[in-house]
Amino acid sequence: MYHFTSDTAAGAHLKFTRRQARIDKESIDTMPPTRFRLPVSAVFFGVLGLITLAVGIFAMAGLLHKVHPLLNADGGLALVVTGIALILSGAFPLGLAMLAAVQSSTD
Repeated sequence: MYHFTSDTAAGAHLKFTRRQARIDKESIDTMPPTRFRLPVSAVFFGVLGLITLAVGIFAMAGLLHKVHPLLNADGGLALVVTGIALILSGAFPLGLAMLAAVQSSTD
């Protein structure tokens, strides 16, 4: 029989035995697996934001000034800000889905 003793902040002792570890492993094995799915809007806005961010960085570097006159440094800055906004717009439903997955796993 294994015993593990540790001191907590309050000074109480916790003892874990081999039987308790086996019970915990059995309860973990019987838990239903939770599948986490990425929201489509998070993927869509995330990919669109990364593309916009990359184009904005290229425009700020001056690599796209021959493609269109508006793709200069100021247009590139607008694209960078738009890309960040799109990425954050995709992160919001992702955060909600993660919170829902955590809540459903505790129920």
